Amino acid sequence: KNMDLTILNKLFDKVLVLTLEHDFNEEDFIANASLVPTAKSRIQRIKERLSGLDYELFYGVDGSKVGFDNLKISPDGSVRVQPQNLTFGQIGCSLSHVKMYEKIANSNWEKVLILEDDCIFFQEFGSVEDYMSQLPDDWGMVYLGWDGRSPQANHSPNIAKITKDNFRALHCTHSIGITREFAKTMAEFNRECYYTADGAFSEVVKQRNETCYAIIPKLTRQENIDCTAYEIDVRTMKENNK
Repeated sequence: KNMDLTILNKLFDKVLVLTLEHDFNEEDFIANASLVPTAKSRIQRIKERLSGLDYELFYGVDGSKVGFDNLKISPDGSVRVQPQNLTFGQIGCSLSHVKMYEKIANSNWEKVLILEDDCIFFQEFGSVEDYMSQLPDDWGMVYLGWDGRSPQANHSPNIAKITKDNFRALHCTHSIGITREFAKTMAEFNRECYYTADGAFSEVVKQRNETCYAIIPKLTRQENIDCTAYEIDVRTMKENNK
């Protein structure tokens, strides 16, 4: 089951893994959503999944602890931050990504892989070097995995090119390759966190005519059970529904 992830350290100058500092409460998950997480602790899970990979943990933002005061409670009990209308989990994820883009923009890394801590690799991952080699030299952002309908491989056999004219929303941000230049663009574009972390990529394509790419077939998936954004919302909904 364990794949050789070290190839990622050859393809990228840096691998950042987005996680949260606090550990998750397993009981909350099972009580609220009947979901059983794959490991007892978040750090344990990351170590098991990313064994052999050289990466740096990037501690993200828990949206429920930022101190937003313009809040609205949705009928389902989730808290939404206004005016963005994002849940605590979504805005925390969005803010975390913006902070990562700022870190990359101010670094000397040319190409960075951003993984979220609930990222799982498919067997197809073995071909990542071949697939990445099909990207144009001026690529700025590439999805290694996403959620939703598969886009067409219209650039090369394994690369989809997503533009304003050929638009396809790709959901999730659990495994994204990004260049320093594109990270600068994204940090500035979503500084106010008006968009979710994945929505920001859709909007920068539509509003700024930027180009995104996606690898076909996708190489990773997100284990939503352990998704930090979801976990924060489960916790706050539980508190509000008391």
